Amino acid sequence: MNSIQPCDPDVFREGKPLLAADTSDPNCRADGFEAWVKDLATRSGQRIDWHYSGGVAQVLYLGDRSAIDAAITDNPPCPARIMRFFRGNDPGLRRRDVTEAPRGAIAGWHEGGSGSTYAIDPEST
Repeated sequence: MNSIQPCDPDVFREGKPLLAADTSDPNCRADGFEAWVKDLATRSGQRIDWHYSGGVAQVLYLGDRSAIDAAITDNPPCPARIMRFFRGNDPGLRRRDVTEAPRGAIAGWHEGGSGSTYAIDPEST
């Protein structure tokens, strides 16, 4: 039974990127990661939620980043592999209808630094 609820729309639209993670470990997956994110929100007292962006779990937050960082230190995630912590003004991974993408974008990825790189359908230009 899937206990995953849709991402909080306010956090999805207005949230700041916290981290990207690979949840494919059989001892974690989406249900385990969902439980970890809910626990992190409770422990930190902040609004935190997550969604998949191109198969990668992206965690977003509204509130005090330092409270979240402290709670993460005390509570490492299920065996998800943290791929990247987003810092400063890093826009994180693409969010549909939130993050602008170039016309004809068919795929995107984040290699670090600011923003994403996109593959463009040559037929769209």
